[in-house]
Amino acid sequence: MAHIVILEDDIALADYWQQLLENEGHQVIGCSTVAQALEYIPSGAVDLIIADMIIKDPDQGKSSHAGGLTLISKRDMGKLPKVPILGVSGHKPNRLYAPISPLAIAKDMGVDLALYKPIRPDTLLKTVHKLLNQTQASAE
Repeated sequence: MAHIVILEDDIALADYWQQLLENEGHQVIGCSTVAQALEYIPSGAVDLIIADMIIKDPDQGKSSHAGGLTLISKRDMGKLPKVPILGVSGHKPNRLYAPISPLAIAKDMGVDLALYKPIRPDTLLKTVHKLLNQTQASAE
């Protein structure tokens, strides 16, 4: 059993992923803002973070880069434990508006694995187990 934090502003999607992971025996905490995620992660009781790279600011109702990219930078600066991060995003590269995707930036910043949404349930579970197994193997 692993302790997993999901940072996702799509509440229905976060609830679905939470249920899927809890059915596998994991303990899951869902967060819709970086501030909420930062309440749980530094405690050291987190084994994996699933983080949307772009989170809507609940006060302004618009996209903000204060999502998974913020968590990756805080982890790399030593302000968070070295917890593996699965980066997710529905924002794909687009020649006119977004030639570089948030996941490309996340990969450059050192995210452990990255997936574009929508994510099939079997793909999510397989990826989560892969990251958790890598973490266990490196701890031994």
